[in-house]
Amino acid sequence: MPLVDVTAAPRLLTIAGKTYTVGPLSLYNMGMLQRFIDDNCKSPLRLAQEECEELGVPANEREEWLAEPRRKSRGWKSPKIGIDSGWPMLLLGSLEGQIFFLYVALSAHEPGFTMDQAEEVCKAIDQRELNRIFNVAMDLREEDESEEGSDPKGPSLATSMPTSATTSSNVTESSLTPSQD
Repeated sequence: MPLVDVTAAPRLLTIAGKTYTVGPLSLYNMGMLQRFIDDNCKSPLRLAQEECEELGVPANEREEWLAEPRRKSRGWKSPKIGIDSGWPMLLLGSLEGQIFFLYVALSAHEPGFTMDQAEEVCKAIDQRELNRIFNVAMDLREEDESEEGSDPKGPSLATSMPTSATTSSNVTESSLTPSQD
């Protein structure tokens, strides 16, 4: 097994013109992402309650309206990272989730990186670039990772997230060896 895999060595990625250190996330960082999913993933009952509010369902009709969602919500738990399918979409399916993911992924190896900076990065990149960062942070391997010019689509996200129409990439990868400029 290659040493970089055993040590979970981070990589330098150029993202929107700036170089960041990005590597596989620690258990603590994964816990932060799971907490975001838990706090933001809505149970069938919670979704139905919000729908009742939006539609203005009268109070005397709500019990009947909520009976089925209440049954479906018994024992319901939000999807777990690495166990349940669909968790990448729950995390990255909203602007808030994308910003939070970028904050966790980039602040893990960039002390002082802020949520405001994560929002700026999020606005500057496309879906393909987000997928690339996701793959590195989640330690996902690409089929032909070593091939120059290989398509950096992630196995988890490529099927669940639409790719952007833009074709240029603001994310490039380099080794951690400092240049001799």
